[in-house]
Amino acid sequence: MKLESIELENWKQHTTKKIVFDKQATVIHGPNESGKSTVFEALHRGLFDRHNSSSKGIKKITPLNARGKISSTVCIVFTVSGERYRLEKTFN
Repeated sequence: MKLESIELENWKQHTTKKIVFDKQATVIHGPNESGKSTVFEALHRGLFDRHNSSSKGIKKITPLNARGKISSTVCIVFTVSGERYRLEKTFN
């Protein structure tokens, strides 16, 4: 599997964030508490969690300053054996 991009919406501190992965290498860097680990958490949850999960971990992805019921979305684009896939999940 080769990642092409990940896009987050209303995911913890990321209102909207899109990362396009380079074909050779991508470096994610930034100061402490800037959301680097959140990107990897979103990738993991997008690939392995059910969209209708109600676990405590899923409830924690809602933005801290959110008012009311807000959903969080992750969209992952990747290729496997030359085939391109787009996976989108909305939580909460």
